[in-house]
Amino acid sequence: MPENKTPVPKVAAAGAAGAAATVIVFLASQFDVEMSAEVGGAFATLFAFAGGYLKRDTPR
Repeated sequence: MPENKTPVPKVAAAGAAGAAATVIVFLASQFDVEMSAEVGGAFATLFAFAGGYLKRDTPR
């Protein structure tokens, strides 16, 4: 098991994309755009998937 616990860039991109989706849903609520929790979760899932999918693998 490797000692380095730093996430690989692909995992970091997926996490950042999921967080960005959460911020977007929050900002939408500030402008009185109503979204259910399910829609917010779907945005986070789709953004995280896209972020992980689009980020290239780095060789180890």
